[in-house]
Amino acid sequence: MDKHRRVKMTERDGAELKKYWERYPDTKDHLTMTVDTVVICPSFDERRDATYQQNDEFSFRILLVKRGRWPEEGKWALPGGFVRKNETCADAASRELKEEAGLGLRIQMPIGLFDEPGRDIRGWIASQSYVKIMQPQEGESVKGGSDADEAKWFRVVSPIAKNGKMILSFYDEDELVFSVVAHYEEGQFGTSRVTNVEENALAFAHGKIIASALLKLLACDPLKLVPYFLPARFTLPQFMEVYQYLTMKAIPETEKPNFRRGLTQKKNPLLVATGEKEKLPDGIGHPPAMLYRLNV
Repeated sequence: MDKHRRVKMTERDGAELKKYWERYPDTKDHLTMTVDTVVICPSFDERRDATYQQNDEFSFRILLVKRGRWPEEGKWALPGGFVRKNETCADAASRELKEEAGLGLRIQMPIGLFDEPGRDIRGWIASQSYVKIMQPQEGESVKGGSDADEAKWFRVVSPIAKNGKMILSFYDEDELVFSVVAHYEEGQFGTSRVTNVEENALAFAHGKIIASALLKLLACDPLKLVPYFLPARFTLPQFMEVYQYLTMKAIPETEKPNFRRGLTQKKNPLLVATGEKEKLPDGIGHPPAMLYRLNV
């Protein structure tokens, strides 16, 4: 494990670093600001038929770009880059998403500032980082650009966060590509922070930023967070499955009727019925359930 990540210097790194400092002399001795964005998109499988206890395929997608230039060339990283003169961090993050992945997005939620010594071989370079949750249709087409050779959605399957340890498994289709194992201070997720991340395949200690983003999301009101991980129209059982996963607590059978009523029958309910029913594959024994949407 690596509390303050130090990148091993190679002969090429030394030569590239010399050229970099000649071009950008201020970065050698002064703080330089970058931005990075954790872009999350739901990856909800409408075909699954599993309970909370059985569900081992809960997943969402995270956008990564493959670096096309030194340093950490060829490694996967979050979309991001340097903040330009007369540009806010939020504006820089939006610009970098457009340049590196072809996505025109506004930034949603700041994660925090990451300024550990040694996180970047080029000097004291800090990252103001953000998390953005997208609806599935927003991220159908991404493309590499700028200094990114490739932009790709990786699926994070069955994330685990408990007892001070977070395990995030990244899949490309059905193939496990790499995992991020992070350690965080136990307690309330809203006040916890990631202390260190075991070695992983991501550039610039971006595993720590991703883990921190997920801790921040876990601190949100789960009722308001659940719809982001569902299709635009969903059933109440689907809503409850995701709610139980995000809260890591099963809803007792005796409490489920009150839980449903609390979602749909208040004066200003969170969910409203669409008047449609789900389409089931042939051979399913139970009748189709009513479809709901977020009350917006």
